Amino acid sequence: VVLSDDMANPVATAYSASNGVYLFPNLPAGDYTISIDLSNFDPANPLVAYSPAYDPDGVPDNTTDLTLGVNEDKMDQDFGYIEAGPAVSNSDIIDETNGIAIFDIFPNPTVSDLVKIRFNSNLNHQNASIIVRDILGRVTMHVPITVNAGINLVSLNPNRLPAATYNIQVISDDGVSSAQRFIKLNE
Repeated sequence: VVLSDDMANPVATAYSASNGVYLFPNLPAGDYTISIDLSNFDPANPLVAYSPAYDPDGVPDNTTDLTLGVNEDKMDQDFGYIEAGPAVSNSDIIDETNGIAIFDIFPNPTVSDLVKIRFNSNLNHQNASIIVRDILGRVTMHVPITVNAGINLVSLNPNRLPAATYNIQVISDDGVSSAQRFIKLNE
């Protein structure tokens, strides 16, 4: 992960942990750009088999701009990637005609009984689903839903899931999808 100043000069580099967490500590106030080094998607590199599923600014370009005030921390600049496969592709994620995009999952991490998933859809989908997968890609929960065009808010009860990191995926009836990471903690 690369942090650049408002003149596009790299000022810091961080490596994300296996759970995706990264940190640029003690930054002065200012305008910054956070980007994922595209070499990560080259063959033999960690993200070669993954596609972007979430970008903090909503544009799946592996970058986001932010402004920090004095003594301000921003801990919500998360990028999401899901393993590429037949149901999810880069073209599905950025399709402006019938796309679905998850904005956020909250609370995240959670110990509560209800998690809310806020997402946008450009079309109505009568036979959509929320799929929860564990870190190995196994389906741990499947919930049929109806998706309306516009902003959607769906509640999910993860209390039967063990503490772990999961991917929540919203899939439309025509296979268009979006996914984001979600962490379930023990109470």
